[in-house]
Amino acid sequence: MATAGLFPLYYAAALVSAGSPSATIDALALLVGLLVMAVVSVAWYRSFLLGEPAALLRRLSPVHLRMGAMTLVLSLLTYGPLWLAEPIFPPEPADNILRELALVAVFAAVIFLTLYLFVRLFMVFPAIALSASFELRDALRASARNGGRLLLISLLLALPAVLLLVAADILFEAPLEESNTLSVAYGLGGPGIDGVREAAYVLLQSLLHFVLAALTAALAAIAFTRLTDLAPPLSGTVDARLS
Repeated sequence: MATAGLFPLYYAAALVSAGSPSATIDALALLVGLLVMAVVSVAWYRSFLLGEPAALLRRLSPVHLRMGAMTLVLSLLTYGPLWLAEPIFPPEPADNILRELALVAVFAAVIFLTLYLFVRLFMVFPAIALSASFELRDALRASARNGGRLLLISLLLALPAVLLLVAADILFEAPLEESNTLSVAYGLGGPGIDGVREAAYVLLQSLLHFVLAALTAALAAIAFTRLTDLAPPLSGTVDARLS
């Protein structure tokens, strides 16, 4: 797929972020990464739903900017609670086993709630790619009876990549000392890149996040086709093309 040609830019943004002690540079790298994913996502959705070739970007358009803005909004809505909850979790295991279990339970609940919110809203992405009139409230309405099912499918799709991320942490002993689930190696204030080992770790992270983004786009495209009446006629074959 031609959009894979943008992966080096995505990886470069991740390297810059992970290697920078400056929160400003880190934030700029985050924005570059979001814009790259926005461009790639538009191509993916239009390929899934319209059958268009997922070609490299010729120029930025308002659609790409809207996709990037919505990605940022949903990232804040879904990851925001995790960032806010992070201070309550000590860096070391709690002395009291019951307190530790309670903290783990709270953290797991926050993760499930944020993922549930995301899958209830993510149909807005294919709508943006098609320039369809479809707002966040429309996504909530369309997914009202299928939120649990979408959550379960998304967890099953993400599980292999998440396990690989955990394995990468163990293999590389988390050389960047950052949480995979909250960043694409551009969490604010990264401790820096120091050699091939750390660069390889960021590469693996970035590849897995690219794969997760593609799987999420496929699921959102199918949900948009099945649960709304806005999908174009060609998208009725999207299930067959993705199978």
